[in-house]
Amino acid sequence: DEYSYFYAIFWILLVLFIGLFVYYYNRQALTAVKKE
Repeated sequence: DEYSYFYAIFWILLVLFIGLFVYYYNRQALTAVKKE
């Protein structure tokens, strides 16, 4: 089904986007802690 295919891609991109956001957020937090 074409709709389910689009839905699967949407969730994969959403998970990747959240993963990158959390990764960069944690990296900035770690560097901020190291500076102190």
